[in-house]
Amino acid sequence: MSTSVYFSKAIEKDPSKFTKTTRVERSRRESRVVTELRFLGEQVFSCAEGYYFTTYRDDQLALPEEMEREVTCCAVTACLPAYPRRARGVYRLPGDNTVEAELDASSSGLVFHARHRSVGKLYELLRLVRAGTIRPVEDWDAEQVEGASTMTLLNNELARLRLRVGQIGSRQDGFQLDLDRLRQAESDRPRPFLQKLQDRLRRMALALQTLVSRAAKRGRRALN
Repeated sequence: MSTSVYFSKAIEKDPSKFTKTTRVERSRRESRVVTELRFLGEQVFSCAEGYYFTTYRDDQLALPEEMEREVTCCAVTACLPAYPRRARGVYRLPGDNTVEAELDASSSGLVFHARHRSVGKLYELLRLVRAGTIRPVEDWDAEQVEGASTMTLLNNELARLRLRVGQIGSRQDGFQLDLDRLRQAESDRPRPFLQKLQDRLRRMALALQTLVSRAAKRGRRALN
Protein backbone atom coordinates (compact mmCIF):
# COMPACT_ATOMS: atom_id res chain seq x y z
CA MET A 1 0.00 0.00 0.00
CA SER A 2 1.22 3.51 -0.77
CA THR A 3 -0.03 6.98 0.06
CA SER A 4 1.10 9.94 -2.05
CA VAL A 5 0.65 13.46 -0.71
CA TYR A 6 0.71 16.43 -3.10
CA PHE A 7 1.57 20.07 -2.34
CA SER A 8 1.36 23.16 -4.53
CA LYS A 9 4.42 25.17 -5.60
CA ALA A 10 3.46 27.73 -2.95
CA ILE A 11 5.35 25.73 -0.28
CA GLU A 12 8.69 26.84 -1.74
CA LYS A 13 8.01 30.46 -0.77
CA ASP A 14 8.80 29.88 2.91
CA PRO A 15 12.54 29.06 3.28
CA SER A 16 12.04 28.09 6.92
CA LYS A 17 9.87 25.15 5.82
CA PHE A 18 11.14 24.42 2.32
CA THR A 19 14.82 23.72 1.72
CA LYS A 20 16.86 22.86 -1.35
CA THR A 21 20.29 21.33 -1.07
CA THR A 22 22.66 20.32 -3.84
CA ARG A 23 25.41 17.72 -3.73
CA VAL A 24 27.68 16.01 -6.22
CA GLU A 25 27.62 12.24 -6.48
CA ARG A 26 30.66 10.66 -8.09
CA SER A 27 31.11 7.21 -9.51
CA ARG A 28 33.91 5.56 -11.47
CA ARG A 29 32.42 6.64 -14.80
CA GLU A 30 30.73 9.95 -14.09
CA SER A 31 29.73 12.61 -11.64
CA ARG A 32 26.26 14.06 -11.33
CA VAL A 33 24.61 16.88 -9.40
CA VAL A 34 21.76 15.81 -7.15
CA THR A 35 19.23 18.30 -5.75
CA GLU A 36 17.34 17.29 -2.64
CA LEU A 37 14.08 19.04 -1.72
CA ARG A 38 12.59 18.95 1.75
CA PHE A 39 9.37 20.35 3.18
CA LEU A 40 9.08 20.40 6.97
CA GLY A 41 11.86 17.82 7.06
CA GLU A 42 10.19 15.39 4.66
CA GLN A 43 11.85 14.76 1.30
CA VAL A 44 9.62 15.83 -1.58
CA PHE A 45 9.86 15.50 -5.36
CA SER A 46 8.68 17.74 -8.16
CA CYS A 47 6.44 16.48 -10.97
CA ALA A 48 5.66 17.73 -14.44
CA GLU A 49 2.17 18.89 -13.41
CA GLY A 50 3.69 21.60 -11.24
CA TYR A 51 3.29 19.95 -7.85
CA TYR A 52 5.54 18.61 -5.15
CA PHE A 53 4.78 15.22 -3.71
CA THR A 54 6.02 12.65 -1.24
CA THR A 55 5.10 9.00 -0.82
CA TYR A 56 4.58 6.92 2.32
CA ARG A 57 4.16 3.20 2.85
CA ASP A 58 2.05 3.64 5.99
CA ASP A 59 -1.46 2.20 5.97
CA GLN A 60 -2.68 4.74 8.53
CA LEU A 61 -0.77 7.93 7.82
CA ALA A 62 -1.27 10.88 10.19
CA LEU A 63 0.18 14.08 8.75
CA PRO A 64 1.40 16.87 11.03
CA GLU A 65 -1.17 19.66 11.20
CA GLU A 66 1.23 22.23 9.74
CA MET A 67 1.86 19.98 6.73
CA GLU A 68 -1.80 19.00 6.33
CA ARG A 69 -2.76 22.65 5.81
CA GLU A 70 -0.63 22.74 2.65
CA VAL A 71 -1.99 19.51 1.13
CA THR A 72 -3.78 19.88 -2.21
CA CYS A 73 -4.54 16.19 -2.78
CA CYS A 74 -3.79 12.69 -1.48
CA ALA A 75 -3.74 9.45 -3.44
CA VAL A 76 -4.05 5.98 -1.92
CA THR A 77 -3.22 2.78 -3.79
CA ALA A 78 -3.71 -0.60 -2.14
CA CYS A 79 -3.71 -4.21 -3.32
CA LEU A 80 -6.55 -6.45 -2.15
CA PRO A 81 -6.70 -10.25 -2.45
CA ALA A 82 -9.01 -11.85 -5.02
CA TYR A 83 -10.86 -13.64 -2.20
CA PRO A 84 -13.10 -12.90 -0.45
CA ARG A 85 -14.58 -11.50 -3.64
CA ARG A 86 -15.21 -7.76 -3.97
CA ALA A 87 -17.11 -6.33 -6.95
CA ARG A 88 -15.06 -4.24 -9.36
CA GLY A 89 -16.34 -0.72 -9.92
CA VAL A 90 -16.61 2.77 -8.47
CA TYR A 91 -17.16 3.15 -4.73
CA ARG A 92 -18.19 6.25 -2.77
CA LEU A 93 -17.89 6.97 0.93
CA PRO A 94 -21.35 6.92 2.57
CA GLY A 95 -22.26 10.45 3.59
CA ASP A 96 -19.65 12.11 1.37
CA ASN A 97 -19.99 11.57 -2.39
CA THR A 98 -16.82 13.58 -3.05
CA VAL A 99 -14.73 10.65 -1.78
CA GLU A 100 -14.56 8.18 -4.65
CA ALA A 101 -12.42 5.15 -5.44
CA GLU A 102 -11.99 2.65 -8.24
CA LEU A 103 -11.49 -1.04 -7.59
CA ASP A 104 -10.19 -3.03 -10.55
CA ALA A 105 -8.50 -6.33 -11.32
CA SER A 106 -4.73 -6.74 -11.20
CA SER A 107 -2.33 -9.61 -11.79
CA SER A 108 -2.39 -10.53 -8.10
CA GLY A 109 -6.01 -9.78 -7.20
CA LEU A 110 -7.58 -6.33 -6.99
CA VAL A 111 -6.17 -2.81 -6.81
CA PHE A 112 -7.85 0.08 -4.98
CA HIS A 113 -7.08 3.61 -6.14
CA ALA A 114 -8.56 6.84 -4.79
CA ARG A 115 -7.75 10.57 -4.63
CA HIS A 116 -9.05 13.20 -2.21
CA ARG A 117 -7.72 15.99 -0.06
CA SER A 118 -8.51 14.14 3.18
CA VAL A 119 -6.27 11.11 3.62
CA GLY A 120 -8.39 10.03 6.61
CA LYS A 121 -11.52 9.73 4.45
CA LEU A 122 -9.60 7.70 1.88
CA TYR A 123 -8.54 5.25 4.58
CA GLU A 124 -12.14 5.04 5.82
CA LEU A 125 -13.41 4.18 2.34
CA LEU A 126 -10.66 1.59 1.91
CA ARG A 127 -11.61 0.00 5.23
CA LEU A 128 -15.28 -0.34 4.14
CA VAL A 129 -14.31 -1.89 0.80
CA ARG A 130 -11.97 -4.35 2.52
CA ALA A 131 -14.70 -5.31 5.01
CA GLY A 132 -17.23 -5.80 2.20
CA THR A 133 -19.85 -3.61 3.92
CA ILE A 134 -20.63 -1.39 0.90
CA ARG A 135 -21.48 -2.00 -2.75
CA PRO A 136 -20.10 -0.05 -5.73
CA VAL A 137 -22.23 2.77 -7.13
CA GLU A 138 -21.03 1.66 -10.57
CA ASP A 139 -20.76 -2.13 -10.81
CA TRP A 140 -18.25 -3.13 -13.49
CA ASP A 141 -19.21 -6.79 -13.11
CA ALA A 142 -22.84 -6.21 -14.16
CA GLU A 143 -24.03 -7.79 -17.41
CA GLN A 144 -23.44 -5.71 -20.53
CA VAL A 145 -26.51 -4.10 -22.08
CA GLU A 146 -26.71 -4.96 -25.77
CA GLY A 147 -28.14 -2.82 -28.55
CA ALA A 148 -29.65 0.04 -26.55
CA SER A 149 -29.04 2.17 -23.53
CA THR A 150 -30.39 1.14 -20.13
CA MET A 151 -32.85 4.06 -20.09
CA THR A 152 -34.21 3.12 -23.53
CA LEU A 153 -34.80 -0.46 -22.39
CA LEU A 154 -36.54 0.72 -19.23
CA ASN A 155 -38.81 3.06 -21.20
CA ASN A 156 -39.72 0.27 -23.61
CA GLU A 157 -40.48 -2.09 -20.74
CA LEU A 158 -42.63 0.54 -19.03
CA ALA A 159 -44.62 1.16 -22.23
CA ARG A 160 -45.15 -2.59 -22.65
CA LEU A 161 -46.35 -2.94 -19.05
CA ARG A 162 -48.77 -0.01 -19.43
CA LEU A 163 -50.25 -1.59 -22.58
CA ARG A 164 -50.56 -4.93 -20.82
CA VAL A 165 -52.30 -3.37 -17.82
CA GLY A 166 -54.75 -1.61 -20.16
CA GLN A 167 -55.52 -4.87 -21.93
CA ILE A 168 -56.05 -6.67 -18.63
CA GLY A 169 -58.34 -3.90 -17.42
CA SER A 170 -60.46 -4.21 -20.59
CA ARG A 171 -60.75 -7.96 -20.17
CA GLN A 172 -61.69 -7.57 -16.53
CA ASP A 173 -64.45 -5.09 -17.46
CA GLY A 174 -65.76 -7.60 -20.02
CA PHE A 175 -65.81 -10.40 -17.45
CA GLN A 176 -67.64 -8.16 -14.99
CA LEU A 177 -70.26 -7.34 -17.64
CA ASP A 178 -70.76 -11.03 -18.36
CA LEU A 179 -71.11 -11.71 -14.64
CA ASP A 180 -73.78 -9.00 -14.29
CA ARG A 181 -75.71 -10.46 -17.22
CA LEU A 182 -75.58 -13.92 -15.67
CA ARG A 183 -76.89 -12.58 -12.38
CA GLN A 184 -79.84 -11.03 -14.20
CA ALA A 185 -80.55 -14.32 -15.95
CA GLU A 186 -80.10 -16.32 -12.74
CA SER A 187 -83.78 -17.23 -12.51
CA ASP A 188 -83.76 -18.60 -16.06
CA ARG A 189 -80.86 -21.04 -15.61
CA PRO A 190 -80.34 -24.09 -13.43
CA ARG A 191 -78.72 -23.17 -10.12
CA PRO A 192 -75.73 -25.64 -10.21
CA PHE A 193 -74.65 -24.54 -13.69
CA LEU A 194 -74.85 -20.85 -12.80
CA GLN A 195 -72.94 -21.34 -9.53
CA LYS A 196 -70.09 -23.13 -11.28
CA LEU A 197 -69.90 -20.45 -13.95
CA GLN A 198 -69.86 -17.66 -11.36
CA ASP A 199 -67.09 -19.41 -9.40
CA ARG A 200 -65.04 -19.75 -12.57
CA LEU A 201 -65.47 -16.09 -13.44
CA ARG A 202 -64.50 -15.04 -9.90
CA ARG A 203 -61.30 -17.08 -10.14
CA MET A 204 -60.48 -15.53 -13.49
CA ALA A 205 -61.09 -12.02 -12.11
CA LEU A 206 -58.84 -12.75 -9.11
CA ALA A 207 -56.09 -14.04 -11.40
CA LEU A 208 -56.32 -10.90 -13.51
CA GLN A 209 -56.12 -8.67 -10.42
CA THR A 210 -52.98 -10.51 -9.34
CA LEU A 211 -51.45 -10.05 -12.79
CA VAL A 212 -52.28 -6.31 -12.71
CA SER A 213 -50.63 -5.97 -9.29
CA ARG A 214 -47.46 -7.74 -10.48
CA ALA A 215 -47.29 -5.62 -13.63
CA ALA A 216 -47.63 -2.43 -11.55
CA LYS A 217 -44.79 -3.51 -9.26
CA ARG A 218 -42.53 -4.25 -12.24
CA GLY A 219 -43.36 -0.82 -13.64
CA ARG A 220 -42.42 0.90 -10.38
CA ARG A 221 -39.14 -1.02 -10.24
CA ALA A 222 -38.37 -0.04 -13.82
CA LEU A 223 -38.97 3.64 -12.99
CA ASN A 224 -36.69 3.45 -9.97
